Amino acid sequence: MAIPIIQLGIFYFGVNIKSILMSFQSFDMETGRYVWTGFDTFKTLFSNLKELPYFGTMVKNTLMGFFIPELVTFVPSIITSYYVYKRFKFSKFFKIVMFLPSILSILALSLVQFYLLDLGIPNVISSITGKPVEGLITNPKTAITTLICVSIWFGFCQGIMIYPATMSSISDSVIEAAQIDGCSVMREFGSIVVPMIWPTIVVKFVADLCGMPVIDLSVFNMLGEYAPSNYYTIGYYLYTEALHSNSISRPMLSAFGLLLTFILVPMVLVIRKVLTKFGPSTE
Repeated sequence: MAIPIIQLGIFYFGVNIKSILMSFQSFDMETGRYVWTGFDTFKTLFSNLKELPYFGTMVKNTLMGFFIPELVTFVPSIITSYYVYKRFKFSKFFKIVMFLPSILSILALSLVQFYLLDLGIPNVISSITGKPVEGLITNPKTAITTLICVSIWFGFCQGIMIYPATMSSISDSVIEAAQIDGCSVMREFGSIVVPMIWPTIVVKFVADLCGMPVIDLSVFNMLGEYAPSNYYTIGYYLYTEALHSNSISRPMLSAFGLLLTFILVPMVLVIRKVLTKFGPSTE
């Protein structure tokens, strides 16, 4: 336990210690210093969250932006990774397509996606139908659905980067013994490969879950810091607020971040235990 505890101490508490302490402080205008106020910042935070007209929207968008891509890409990304691992026909083509989002700069890729989805496709449809078509991202009715579809592509990309490498670590003797016994490709996939890589699947899902509060669906890259409220996610809200923060507002943002940690940690531990306990066994 020493190594993970040291990592937690350095990369979480060590990096964020000032922010954690700031959650229990407020800025004194007279002295120009932060003073200890206990849980007053959290009380103010709860009252302010209730007053935010778009709080429910950004929570809904965050949950949709995380769970829909995770659920949609969960099985297909494992199957596609197995296809690449077995080096079936066109496996290199799938690998290149899925690797593309990780090769390009996220900002450049977001801009390409924005112009393609908001200008390119609508202009093509408009030229065919003869009727003006609104952009898929600037149109509030289609924006979140479009951004979630883009996130689904990124979900495939993450899986194709991780799973084939883990599958390659499976002993060849295990695969060969199964083939000698007449094991089919589907049986090999379901009874050998998936149970062997299940710990990696759990780790990836838990890591993705830890990053849920900072999901912004690339809204900032595409629309900047003044996107309409119906585009908001928790991650986008925190980023834009931090961008315009000052000495007075920073304790509130720190408290918000610490609150998200308190909510997320038990959720992660419970989901990890459930996935580990009820996942496929290698026995």
